[in-house]
Amino acid sequence: AAGANDFLSKPYFEPELRARVHALMRTQRLLSQLEDSEAGFRNLLAKAPDALLAVDEDGKITFANDEAASLFGAPVAQLVGRSGRELLPGLRPEALKDGITVLADVTIDSRVLAPIVKSVRAAHGFLATISLRDVTESRRAQDRRLDFYTTVAHDLRSPLSAVLLRCTLMQRGKH
Repeated sequence: AAGANDFLSKPYFEPELRARVHALMRTQRLLSQLEDSEAGFRNLLAKAPDALLAVDEDGKITFANDEAASLFGAPVAQLVGRSGRELLPGLRPEALKDGITVLADVTIDSRVLAPIVKSVRAAHGFLATISLRDVTESRRAQDRRLDFYTTVAHDLRSPLSAVLLRCTLMQRGKH
């Protein structure tokens, strides 16, 4: 109850004492390595280039990185605990349990984002990560390309129709 996790009864046997001290030191070293690894992993996620959100089974945000805070215009502390549907209205509860789900594009402050939900089964239910990739420029490029193709098709259709009509008339013998 006082925090002791190992003891030796007296009189103690010296090799047993050494073994217990080494075991405690190894446990402390492993715990320290685990904490360092977790801190490095959290830092990596916090600095990811895409906005990342972690959502629990109830749809509540449990983690948000710096990019998500910038995207939604709120500090990370204000995002954590909020409903994922509040930030992403198209987020369906079943999308959090489907494995990998690609959602329809979302527009936030004139930025087009492509959300991808990846869920995993955890000990206490499901956990899901939502990655919001900024695809604004690629969608604009797609729109420009489509406009170009439409214009080219329209501009070529009129002269080609005239040539086709003339060829048809020539085939019928009416020049």
